[in-house]
Amino acid sequence: MKKLVCCLAVALIVGCSSTSRMIDSNIDVAELNNGTELSQSKVTVYLNNEGTDRASVRFETRYKSEPNRVHRLYIFDEDVPALKSLLTKVLKDELTVKDMLEPVNFGRDKGVFGQTKSGDKEYVRINTVEGFYLFPESSIPNLINVLNQLQDAAKLKTNK
Repeated sequence: MKKLVCCLAVALIVGCSSTSRMIDSNIDVAELNNGTELSQSKVTVYLNNEGTDRASVRFETRYKSEPNRVHRLYIFDEDVPALKSLLTKVLKDELTVKDMLEPVNFGRDKGVFGQTKSGDKEYVRINTVEGFYLFPESSIPNLINVLNQLQDAAKLKTNK
């Protein structure tokens, strides 16, 4: 009985220490081949560890060309200001080459942020160790909204 109580206590502590919930995002990612858009896939976004010192969002998608592989991108609350600034510059058409050459933090990974054009469409490009992500320009406001939710989740930790 004592072992059972200890196991339940450990399970409760571990289960409560890392929370994750799906948030509405309406974000797509595109696949390009030789400058032509092949397809767009929906991105599922999870808010992790809300109210802790490691709040983050996790983007997950399955590209149509690789349906059995899940691509993930993590963004932590401390990464938000730089990323929001870059996304805002894209919306205002103020992104410079210097901005695209500066590495951007994505949790433990460093990545490169850029802009790609294909025909009459524009995309935000994020390259990380895990892979690359092409977000259509129409997804930028939704990306900013997700980053705002992450900032709000991080504020919970400072108000505790």
